[in-house]
Amino acid sequence: MTAEEKAAFKEMQATVKKQAESIKVLEAAAKQPKVPTWAEQACINPSRQVC
Repeated sequence: MTAEEKAAFKEMQATVKKQAESIKVLEAAAKQPKVPTWAEQACINPSRQVC
């Protein structure tokens, strides 16, 4: 590789690393809380009735 190609490759690696960090932040923010045990069945078999 030429010096120019090496520099471009290092720049690309830095970009990918920054993107990976951003993805981790977004995924952590998007995680849904665990459904309580008492509500699991309602999630599995939802009903159309409204109380």
